[in-house]
Amino acid sequence: MCSNCLSFEEGLFLPHVTKSVQYGSRIQSLVVYLINYQMLSYTRTAAYIRDQFGHTISEGTLVHMNRVFGDGRI
Repeated sequence: MCSNCLSFEEGLFLPHVTKSVQYGSRIQSLVVYLINYQMLSYTRTAAYIRDQFGHTISEGTLVHMNRVFGDGRI
């Protein structure tokens, strides 16, 4: 609610936002970098994301991000 006019505003989602949790290209690129260049395990990469950003990310999601990068879709 706006504190000035007391009206409610609701933003629109972008058309490509289809899931309740979205990871942008920067986080995805960081994940791929940590796994492939720094050679962190999926467990350590998940711990790093949790420690740095306060967000729990599953190892399955990390695997998916890595596969998407390999397919050239990032």
